[in-house]
Amino acid sequence: MIDEQALIDFITAQRWFGFRVGRNTTVTIQDARVYVKRAQKAGRKYDLILLDAFDHQYIPEHLLTREYLTEVRSILRPGAVLAANTFSSSRLYDSESVTYAQVFGPFYNLKTGNRVILTANGTLPPIAAVRARAAALAPQLDPLGAESGALLAMFSTRADWDPAARVLTDQYSPANLLNAPL
Repeated sequence: MIDEQALIDFITAQRWFGFRVGRNTTVTIQDARVYVKRAQKAGRKYDLILLDAFDHQYIPEHLLTREYLTEVRSILRPGAVLAANTFSSSRLYDSESVTYAQVFGPFYNLKTGNRVILTANGTLPPIAAVRARAAALAPQLDPLGAESGALLAMFSTRADWDPAARVLTDQYSPANLLNAPL
Protein backbone atom coordinates (compact mmCIF):
# COMPACT_ATOMS: atom_id res chain seq x y z
CA MET A 1 0.00 0.00 0.00
CA ILE A 2 1.39 3.41 -0.98
CA ASP A 3 1.16 6.35 1.38
CA GLU A 4 -0.59 8.89 -0.85
CA GLN A 5 0.54 11.95 1.14
CA ALA A 6 4.17 10.79 1.03
CA LEU A 7 3.92 10.34 -2.73
CA ILE A 8 2.43 13.84 -3.10
CA ASP A 9 5.25 15.24 -0.95
CA PHE A 10 7.85 13.48 -3.08
CA ILE A 11 6.36 14.82 -6.31
CA THR A 12 6.17 18.31 -4.76
CA ALA A 13 9.84 18.12 -3.75
CA GLN A 14 10.77 17.21 -7.31
CA ARG A 15 8.58 19.77 -9.05
CA TRP A 16 8.96 22.81 -6.80
CA PHE A 17 12.24 22.29 -4.95
CA GLY A 18 14.33 20.64 -7.64
CA PHE A 19 14.86 17.43 -5.67
CA ARG A 20 16.47 14.71 -7.75
CA VAL A 21 17.35 11.17 -6.84
CA GLY A 22 21.08 10.80 -7.38
CA ARG A 23 23.63 8.05 -7.37
CA ASN A 24 23.97 8.31 -3.56
CA THR A 25 20.31 8.98 -2.82
CA THR A 26 17.45 6.56 -2.44
CA VAL A 27 13.84 7.48 -1.75
CA THR A 28 11.62 4.95 -0.04
CA ILE A 29 7.98 5.68 0.68
CA GLN A 30 7.12 3.43 3.60
CA ASP A 31 6.33 3.60 7.30
CA ALA A 32 9.57 4.73 8.94
CA ARG A 33 9.39 2.22 11.81
CA VAL A 34 9.03 -0.68 9.37
CA TYR A 35 11.87 0.67 7.23
CA VAL A 36 14.23 1.05 10.20
CA LYS A 37 13.47 -2.45 11.49
CA ARG A 38 14.20 -3.91 8.04
CA ALA A 39 17.41 -1.86 7.77
CA GLN A 40 18.50 -3.21 11.17
CA LYS A 41 17.80 -6.77 10.08
CA ALA A 42 19.74 -6.28 6.84
CA GLY A 43 22.66 -4.66 8.68
CA ARG A 44 22.44 -1.40 6.71
CA LYS A 45 24.16 1.69 8.13
CA TYR A 46 23.73 5.34 7.21
CA ASP A 47 25.79 8.54 7.41
CA LEU A 48 22.73 10.80 7.62
CA ILE A 49 19.11 10.20 8.57
CA LEU A 50 16.43 12.87 8.21
CA LEU A 51 13.30 12.35 10.29
CA ASP A 52 10.44 14.42 8.94
CA ALA A 53 7.27 12.41 9.39
CA PHE A 54 3.89 13.98 9.97
CA ASP A 55 0.37 12.70 9.72
CA HIS A 56 -2.58 15.08 9.56
CA GLN A 57 -1.85 16.49 13.03
CA TYR A 58 1.61 15.65 14.29
CA ILE A 59 4.42 13.11 14.23
CA PRO A 60 2.91 9.61 14.46
CA GLU A 61 3.31 8.44 18.05
CA HIS A 62 5.25 5.29 17.16
CA LEU A 63 7.94 7.56 15.65
CA LEU A 64 8.46 9.57 18.85
CA THR A 65 9.47 6.89 21.30
CA ARG A 66 12.73 5.96 22.98
CA GLU A 67 12.50 2.51 21.39
CA TYR A 68 12.14 3.93 17.87
CA LEU A 69 14.95 6.45 18.33
CA THR A 70 17.18 3.67 19.70
CA GLU A 71 16.40 1.64 16.56
CA VAL A 72 17.27 4.67 14.40
CA ARG A 73 20.54 5.17 16.27
CA SER A 74 21.43 1.52 15.66
CA ILE A 75 21.46 2.07 11.89
CA LEU A 76 23.65 5.19 12.05
CA ARG A 77 27.36 4.72 11.43
CA PRO A 78 29.63 6.01 14.20
CA GLY A 79 29.76 9.80 13.94
CA ALA A 80 26.76 9.87 11.59
CA VAL A 81 24.18 12.66 11.87
CA LEU A 82 20.48 12.60 12.67
CA ALA A 83 18.28 15.59 11.81
CA ALA A 84 14.70 15.54 13.07
CA ASN A 85 12.04 18.10 12.15
CA THR A 86 9.47 18.73 14.87
CA PHE A 87 7.56 21.66 16.36
CA SER A 88 9.07 24.30 18.63
CA SER A 89 5.82 24.74 20.51
CA SER A 90 3.69 21.76 21.42
CA ARG A 91 2.61 20.02 24.57
CA LEU A 92 5.07 17.25 23.67
CA TYR A 93 8.11 19.56 23.51
CA ASP A 94 9.47 18.64 26.95
CA SER A 95 8.86 14.90 26.53
CA GLU A 96 10.29 14.85 22.99
CA SER A 97 13.37 16.69 24.20
CA VAL A 98 14.10 14.39 27.15
CA THR A 99 13.48 11.37 24.91
CA TYR A 100 16.02 12.54 22.30
CA ALA A 101 18.48 13.46 25.07
CA GLN A 102 18.11 10.04 26.69
CA VAL A 103 18.87 8.24 23.42
CA PHE A 104 21.48 10.56 21.89
CA GLY A 105 22.77 12.76 24.69
CA PRO A 106 23.29 16.45 23.93
CA PHE A 107 21.87 17.78 20.69
CA TYR A 108 21.71 21.02 18.77
CA ASN A 109 18.25 22.56 19.05
CA LEU A 110 17.47 24.91 16.15
CA LYS A 111 14.20 26.74 16.75
CA THR A 112 12.00 28.91 14.59
CA GLY A 113 8.33 28.09 13.89
CA ASN A 114 9.56 24.53 13.67
CA ARG A 115 12.42 22.92 15.48
CA VAL A 116 15.23 20.86 14.04
CA ILE A 117 17.10 18.54 16.34
CA LEU A 118 20.64 17.81 15.13
CA THR A 119 22.61 15.12 16.86
CA ALA A 120 25.24 12.52 16.17
CA ASN A 121 25.86 8.87 16.83
CA GLY A 122 28.74 9.64 19.11
CA THR A 123 30.14 12.88 20.39
CA LEU A 124 28.35 16.00 19.22
CA PRO A 125 30.82 18.21 17.34
CA PRO A 126 31.64 21.45 19.19
CA ILE A 127 30.04 24.59 17.79
CA ALA A 128 33.49 25.88 16.73
CA ALA A 129 33.90 22.86 14.44
CA VAL A 130 30.39 23.34 13.05
CA ARG A 131 31.13 27.02 12.34
CA ALA A 132 34.41 26.15 10.60
CA ARG A 133 32.72 23.53 8.41
CA ALA A 134 29.88 25.94 7.59
CA ALA A 135 32.39 28.62 6.58
CA ALA A 136 34.13 26.14 4.28
CA LEU A 137 30.82 25.19 2.66
CA ALA A 138 29.38 28.73 2.48
CA PRO A 139 30.47 29.38 -1.14
CA GLN A 140 28.41 26.37 -2.29
CA LEU A 141 25.46 26.76 0.11
CA ASP A 142 24.89 30.52 0.36
CA PRO A 143 23.84 30.89 -3.32
CA LEU A 144 21.18 28.24 -2.62
CA GLY A 145 19.70 30.39 0.15
CA ALA A 146 21.16 28.40 3.05
CA GLU A 147 22.42 31.59 4.78
CA SER A 148 24.81 29.78 7.08
CA GLY A 149 25.22 32.76 9.41
CA ALA A 150 21.50 32.89 10.19
CA LEU A 151 21.35 29.13 10.67
CA LEU A 152 24.41 29.01 12.92
CA ALA A 153 22.88 31.68 15.15
CA MET A 154 20.08 29.20 15.98
CA PHE A 155 22.42 26.42 17.17
CA SER A 156 22.03 25.82 20.88
CA THR A 157 22.61 22.90 23.23
CA ARG A 158 20.92 24.72 26.11
CA ALA A 159 18.16 22.60 27.63
CA ASP A 160 15.05 24.80 27.39
CA TRP A 161 12.71 22.00 28.46
CA ASP A 162 11.67 20.43 31.73
CA PRO A 163 14.28 17.72 32.41
CA ALA A 164 11.76 15.91 34.63
CA ALA A 165 9.31 15.43 31.74
CA ARG A 166 8.29 11.87 31.05
CA VAL A 167 10.24 9.99 28.37
CA LEU A 168 8.08 8.83 25.47
CA THR A 169 8.05 5.04 25.13
CA ASP A 170 6.14 2.44 23.18
CA GLN A 171 4.00 2.05 26.31
CA TYR A 172 3.65 5.80 26.91
CA SER A 173 3.35 8.03 23.88
CA PRO A 174 0.24 10.18 24.21
CA ALA A 175 0.80 12.08 20.96
CA ASN A 176 -2.91 11.93 20.24
CA LEU A 177 -3.57 13.82 23.48
CA LEU A 178 -0.65 16.23 23.64
CA ASN A 179 0.14 17.05 20.03
CA ALA A 180 -1.76 20.31 19.70
CA PRO A 181 0.55 23.32 19.32
CA LEU A 182 0.48 25.66 22.32
